[in-house]
Amino acid sequence: MRRKDTKRHDKRKAQEERKAGEKKQKQEELARLRELKKREILDKLKQVEEISGAPAVDFEGIDLEADFDPEAHDRAMAKMFDDQYYDQAVNNK
Repeated sequence: MRRKDTKRHDKRKAQEERKAGEKKQKQEELARLRELKKREILDKLKQVEEISGAPAVDFEGIDLEADFDPEAHDRAMAKMFDDQYYDQAVNNK
């Protein structure tokens, strides 16, 4: 009786597992970098708020992960930077 030779099969399976592990590691690294960049941007925005003396704007409510929708962006900016915002900015000077 002959023994089954599974060297090729085992080698292919090991390669698939290695590639899957590399892909998962790359995705985790991208997620980590994305979160780091998001924190960096929010820190810079807070620093701008402190320096300018402008009232705090709710940048936390913006979904940075969503696809860009120009109309939704315009509505959000109009809501954040309304007349009251500009009146306070003028009064702070």
